[in-house]
Amino acid sequence: PSIPVMQTVRDEEITSDDAFAVTSGEVVSQNQIRFTLQKGASAGNLLHDLLELNDFSAPNWDENGAELAVRFGLEASRTADLYTWLDEVLATPLGTKQSPSHLTLSDLSLAQTLREAEFYFPMNESKWSELKHILFEHRKSVAKQLALEHGGESDIDLPIAEPVPSLMMSALEGMMHGFIDLIFTHEGKYYVADYKSTWLGDSVSHYKPQALNANNQHHLYDLQYLIYCLALHRYLKNAIVDYTPEVHFGGVYYLYLRGMHPSNTNGEGVFFTSIDSVTLQALDTLFLGPVVAEDKASAQKLSDDHALNGPSPDAVQGELDL
Repeated sequence: PSIPVMQTVRDEEITSDDAFAVTSGEVVSQNQIRFTLQKGASAGNLLHDLLELNDFSAPNWDENGAELAVRFGLEASRTADLYTWLDEVLATPLGTKQSPSHLTLSDLSLAQTLREAEFYFPMNESKWSELKHILFEHRKSVAKQLALEHGGESDIDLPIAEPVPSLMMSALEGMMHGFIDLIFTHEGKYYVADYKSTWLGDSVSHYKPQALNANNQHHLYDLQYLIYCLALHRYLKNAIVDYTPEVHFGGVYYLYLRGMHPSNTNGEGVFFTSIDSVTLQALDTLFLGPVVAEDKASAQKLSDDHALNGPSPDAVQGELDL
């Protein structure tokens, strides 16, 4: 019998009319290509492809950019502006008040990055009601962190945890399949990153972290990145002998390209959140399903008892491909 596959896909460009305060005195003019590039899935594909194909530390945009721009329908006279925008994206600091850092994408060598990482994992009677609960608890955590970071701003800007819609009532079955735009490592930690070309307004002030969080919630991008984080978490558990999320799992970046600029001072264009081990474990258990989770718990107890009593002379060591 065929196995149903649930896929995460690149988002189609979605505009938003959410109201967030706009400040004056910005170095980015409203007529720059970042704001005037046509909206739609094709624009997202153009930007994704250019970032996928280039070494951030030494980009050669024109090697593939000219052909991609023609395919997209961009006038040749605007390609230089496109490349300048992408240079600005790479030079934008990724640090936030939650995670201070001068790191930029341009600091990452090719060897530190993995592009378009494909993943599959099974869903075994995974209940939407439980996933909904995990997601809402995460939303409350993110809202609390953003409120601490931006507590001095007006009440209209304060982040909220939106209720999660009741999309599915039955258990999720089959395979989860997707591609992660970017995985990178920095100072011993591993991060998920996703590019968003979504248009939120014609000013970088429309791309503050609280506005990005609101957009993530509205379009369930936060559910998307939790699935990506689970995929990376499971990979790291197999790849690193002494893996622990607290030591090795850095978090997730959602990069809203239209708002990213090196001169930004309020984190515009950059959404970051850490993902705690409790959330990762809850997701892992949920997608294992009730029967598999119980079997795994029994196996762990047996393993613990075995460790306490010592291995038998006939024991064989090996690795489990989970």
